[in-house]
Amino acid sequence: MEVLSISGVDELSEKLNSLSERFIVLFFHVEDSAECNLMNQVITELQNDDKNKNAAVIKINASKDVEICKKYKVTVIPTFVFINSKLLGSNVVDNLVGANGPLFSKQFEEQVGKLKEFCEIFQCQYRAWKHKTIHSCLTPDEGAPMFDNLADSYPGIARSLYIL
Repeated sequence: MEVLSISGVDELSEKLNSLSERFIVLFFHVEDSAECNLMNQVITELQNDDKNKNAAVIKINASKDVEICKKYKVTVIPTFVFINSKLLGSNVVDNLVGANGPLFSKQFEEQVGKLKEFCEIFQCQYRAWKHKTIHSCLTPDEGAPMFDNLADSYPGIARSLYIL
């Protein structure tokens, strides 16, 4: 898992674009906050777990980046905004306000799990399609329409998914 600090709307936009195939958490914090420091420890623990390699945390100093706070309606620190990978729609899927390490870890792991499951299904469907075999991962009713929609939406997706 990559943990980055940014400054400014332009840098955030750049990072969101470059990390768009990952699950992203925006971590709004302030310096010298006991609650934010506690959550930094939770993030460090998650960062050291290999199963989270397709996630990223972008740290935003709320006292310096007021414009970003307004965009994401952040009024309390710490706040976490969970953003899906572009593979799952690139939308804000959840948020968490406050320093609740266990709840943060649970929500984080759920979202990372959804991305991993999606990518595993897609990889299997892609291999079946590539080798012109019957859909071996799912029944045709479950898998074929999903793969057709994905292939239409993301023609270059298979290359990037093999990092999982």
